[in-house]
Amino acid sequence: MEKLSPLSLRPPRVGRIRYINSDPVYYALETGQVGTFNLEYGAPAELNRKIREGELDIGPVSSVEYARRHHEYLLLPDLSISAFGPVGSVFFMSRVPVSELAGRPVWVTHESETARELLRLLVGDTVSHPPVYVPTAVTRERIRREKPLAALIIGDTALRMAESDEFAHRLDLAEWWRERTRLGFVFAVWVVRRSFAQARPRDVDQVHKALLESKRLTRLAMDAAAREAALRSNLDRKIVIEYFHQLRFDLGPDLLEGLTAFYRRLSSKGVVEGRVPLRFFQADPAGRELSSRVPFGFASPSLRAASSGKSSVSRKAVV
Repeated sequence: MEKLSPLSLRPPRVGRIRYINSDPVYYALETGQVGTFNLEYGAPAELNRKIREGELDIGPVSSVEYARRHHEYLLLPDLSISAFGPVGSVFFMSRVPVSELAGRPVWVTHESETARELLRLLVGDTVSHPPVYVPTAVTRERIRREKPLAALIIGDTALRMAESDEFAHRLDLAEWWRERTRLGFVFAVWVVRRSFAQARPRDVDQVHKALLESKRLTRLAMDAAAREAALRSNLDRKIVIEYFHQLRFDLGPDLLEGLTAFYRRLSSKGVVEGRVPLRFFQADPAGRELSSRVPFGFASPSLRAASSGKSSVSRKAVV
């Protein structure tokens, strides 16, 4: 539990993924249309660490980070970075077919734990023996210079290499998952540290509402958001707009179904221990934090209500 005295004096510390995939959630907030609070930027793995170690209170974490430490976090409803088909920014590229990678070195970015674990699952379904995964910094310059056999590439680098002829084979991991499962895939979720939610539920509620309003307003100004993202990332604006439209930023029933399927696979492989309950932050009128739990083996018709805090399913208050 965090100490309440300094906690009550400082503003919430909110994380923001530095890739443009977060722009459709943060653009309106960053342009002064919604609220005012400080943001801390970082790669997904860096934000995972900061929230895990208490350096941030609220922000996006990888789906795997939530699964590993769900007892420390609460999910913020209706926020994710997901795709229901191609995502366009998480690629596995290889010079040989996947079936020929058994026992051979594969570069994997250290910036996304979820992408790494998803790749392990998908490749594991294809080859009899796994490749040798080599965590490393994966940049376009290093790839051109060192010419790895295969590499997991994410974020803005992946967008820049989407049409590259550097590799003979290119697989979009979200599309690969969709072909295997017929489900959407959730790469990141927004969480609040449980201790912070218990100490300052009103602040969490304000930040959550600001993020949702920013997402809504950005959707109405997507061309402007895409133009800004294109300038910052040195990408063509048309590519950015297409990318933004491929992404999902909600956390509705279809995505929750994909998320729990992913967690079941991770649990079966021993990557996470046991079942992963989905517990959502909800502030009651008295300002107390409530935790709404969606069971692991949920029935999908009730999910949207559960994720919006209006479900009739049973709830357990944590006060």
